[in-house]
Amino acid sequence: MMSCSAGSSTWAVAWIGDVAPAEVPALTDRLRRQALANVAGQAAQAAALSVPGATPNAAAGRWRGSGQRPDGSALTQDVAVFSRGTTVFQATILSADAKVPGAEQFFGALRFVA
Repeated sequence: MMSCSAGSSTWAVAWIGDVAPAEVPALTDRLRRQALANVAGQAAQAAALSVPGATPNAAAGRWRGSGQRPDGSALTQDVAVFSRGTTVFQATILSADAKVPGAEQFFGALRFVA
């Protein structure tokens, strides 16, 4: 996992490699569900996601939801899950702000190069 914090937001990208091919969609879905559960999140709203070079995966996508930090303060979570081959990725922004400046650029910059 790689992460950084800026202002009231934490930005992260994590991955799990060498997943059995048949397990990739299930793991992708499990990462999305677990991300929301980790922040005691409410039902997430789907958002557009296109990651050039990613492997087609019906469980891939991006979701935005609200939740809370361990101290009970409110936060917004924006999470994308996708795969390339047998590696599953999760990109996440956690923030105290309802709208995070730069979020669209962050998710829009996700891509794989040859």
